This record gives sequence, structure tokens and C-alpha cells, in this order.
Amino acid sequence: MSAHESRNWFFETPWHVQAPGLTSTALDLDRVVLLGDPDAGQVRLTVLDTPTERLLHAGVLVAQRVVGGSGEWFVRAPAWGPWLPDGRSGPIASDGDSELPDEVADLVAPFRRRARLGPVVGCTRARARYGLLDESGGILAVLTDDRVTVRRGGIATGRFRESTVDVARLSAQQRAFVAEQMAQIGAVRVDGFKDLFARVGELAPTPAPTGARPADPTTAGFLSWLLARRFHAIIVADLALRSGHDDDPGALAGALRGLRGELDVLRGIADQAWRADQLGRLDVLGAAAPGAVRGMDEYDELLDALELAVRIPRLDENAAERADEALGARLGTELAGLRAGADFAAGHPDDDATWAQALASAERALALVRVGRPVIRKAKRTARLLERIVRTLSEAQGPGPWPEGLAGLTPEQAYRAGRADERAGARASSARAAFAGDWPGLRDDLPKASGGSRPRPGPARVVEALAELGRQG
Repeated sequence: MSAHESRNWFFETPWHVQAPGLTSTALDLDRVVLLGDPDAGQVRLTVLDTPTERLLHAGVLVAQRVVGGSGEWFVRAPAWGPWLPDGRSGPIASDGDSELPDEVADLVAPFRRRARLGPVVGCTRARARYGLLDESGGILAVLTDDRVTVRRGGIATGRFRESTVDVARLSAQQRAFVAEQMAQIGAVRVDGFKDLFARVGELAPTPAPTGARPADPTTAGFLSWLLARRFHAIIVADLALRSGHDDDPGALAGALRGLRGELDVLRGIADQAWRADQLGRLDVLGAAAPGAVRGMDEYDELLDALELAVRIPRLDENAAERADEALGARLGTELAGLRAGADFAAGHPDDDATWAQALASAERALALVRVGRPVIRKAKRTARLLERIVRTLSEAQGPGPWPEGLAGLTPEQAYRAGRADERAGARASSARAAFAGDWPGLRDDLPKASGGSRPRPGPARVVEALAELGRQG
């Protein structure tokens, strides 16, 4: 490092104190002068969001930074790469106007949807720079005094005074003098300062977790986690289409079908009316051309409902408070229906409708276990067993209905269709007989309890139980 290379000391300084006295005749620190125009150091950073802060809750920060009369627009969303800029990206648009540039609007469209954007958090920095001069007028050091104010909803939530001293040209004695003078006004030396983006980021809400397991054991926590993961999957598919990474809307259609499957098994967990509303919207979207889905009102309304339900889960009033109990009780109901349906089917090998109902019961139970796997007791084992039951019952289904236009077939075509139907019926009869033989064992292997996980007793509880058994002889 050269003698003239910058070496900075950083101080957190009390907001209202006067500037330190940094002159000393004995140390050739002759005077302190203001350098440049203080207005040139003014910086304003404004974070924009919807009235319900959809973007911040999703981990997306949209901000305009104005230095003097020049404005720059930033989008930072490290959790949404590679479709959105990460947390260290530079400006994506330069515009002194307060209107949102098209480049920014396009990036955040699936988060914003049709809501208006307005300022929610603001941060200003007022800067003054002072030179410490020797007797000849040469600059020995530069003190940069920044006053940072953070506001949310127009109310100041934080004030920070950050003082930086470039001490590269100071001798050891002069540095010691500067450190002593700063300490006398209550300044504390630190390793560095947060930038303005970090300051406003501290006021942003924490996005809902989307990890492999819910962190909250309650039913509300589970539902929030599940919907957050589904919301994330839908938005990822949407962003891939908007960015040109993918031109096939199949991934988005698949994400929407996944939501339908989850809502189907959440009967008794999610609020019935809320669930019915979303299923209705999914019906409309499912009937539309895949490429038209993102432009439909039902799509925006569905995302609005999901985003809000992640923050405030809509639970069925009868759902248990703990997720393992709620999902376990739901699984118990589905397994009871499966047992009854399969029992009846095994005793009625010629009743196609009964076998179809048994298959539907098994598929519902399997779907529930897959959705609730993180909280359902022995979910992996139960899923494997149900997969076997579903596979066997699928093989036992009777021939499908005869195709329309049968009267128009030639005799040869009708004969081949009849033979195919006979062969399908024979395969179904064989599979039903095999299932009826296997079913008692499969039935016994199904979970007998509700399926909810129970906390293991701690050592103290075990000792207490053993002592009680001893007292009882």
C-alpha cells in the first residue's frame, strides 16, 4: 500500500453532538475547512411496494435512488434468481422521473399484479466533508460526516450518524489525537457501515419459509408453509415464461394442477369457503388455453389469495391446533373410508362401481400422505403401502365404457372391440381375486391410529413413568 492510499477509520457518532475539535498547533493540524457543496452529497433511497407490501413479503425490493437530480432504479431479489437480479446488482434503469420504468415494471409484474406501487420505506443521507489542513494549506486528512435517516410510513424509525476519517497521511501522533478527540464526543470506532440498501432492508418483513419442512408445528404454520411453496412454484414458472427461459406454459399449468391436488386433500384443514373459491378459479384456468392463463383475472385473483393466505392462513374452524394432529385425523378419516370401500369391493368382485370407489379412496389417502409427509407419522412407510394398494386397485378396474359410434363399426372392428373388452374383464377379474387375497394383510399394515406424530417423552418423563410403575408393583 502506498503512502497516499486511503486508509479509513469509521466511527458511530452521537446524532446531536458538535463536531470534534481536530486542530492542534503542536501537531501541525492548523484548521478544518468544509470541502465542496454539502448538497452534492445528498442521497435519497425510496422503496416502493403495493399497499399490502406484496413485493417485500416475497423478498423483492424495488427502489429508486436519487443523487442530486439523477435517479436510478434497482430491483434486488436474491431468492428469485436467475430471473430477477440478486442482492448486489447495480441499477437496471436510469431515470430522474418518479414513474416506474417499463424495465422494472416487467420484472416485478407477477408479484405486483394489478396493484399500484407507492413509497413504503425511505432513507436519506446528508453528507458533509471536511478537510484537516496543515499550516501550509495542505490536506492531511478528510472527515466525512454522514447523517442517515430511515423512515417508514413517513415516521422516522432510525437515525444514524456515520463519521469516516481518512488517516492515510497522518502520523501516529496525529492519529492518536484524532482518536482521542472522537472518543471525547462519544464516537465509537467500528469496522464499517451498512449501505443504504441494508438499512432499508432491516425494515422489510421476513419472507415465509419454503424449506423442506415447516418450522412452525401448528396447523396454521403448516398451511402457510405449504401455500408458500406452491406460490413460489407458480411464480417461478411465470418468471421463466416472462424472461424467455421457457416458452412452454406446461410448467405453469403443472404448478396450478399441483395446487388443485393440494387443495383437494386439504378438506377439513383449510377454510371451506376459501378453498372452494380457489378451486373455482382453478376450474376456470384449467379450461383456458395454457398460453392465456397469465392474462386472466382469475390468475391474478388466485395469486392474491395465495399470497394473503401465506401470511394469514385460512383454517377450517374444526381443525386441530397442531399440524400432526390435524393431518393425522384427516388421514384417519381417509383410511377408514379406504378400509370400508376395499372390504366391500373384495366381497363384490363383479361390482365395477365399488372397485372404482375403493381406488378413489386409496388415491385420496395417498395424496394426503404426500402433501402432509413432513408432519404425518410414519409417512414414508404409509405412502409406500398406499402406492402398492393404488397400483393393485388400478389393475383391478373393469373395462372402460364402450366408445361412441359403436353402431358405425364394421363387424370385424366390433369383434375386435368385444374381444379386447373380454380380455380387459378377465384381467380385472384376476386382479380383483389377487387383491381380495392380499387385502387382509394390507389392511392390517395400514396405520391404526390417526397418523399424527407424537412427541417423544424426555428422559425425565421416562424416569417418572418407571417410578410410577414401580409404585404400582
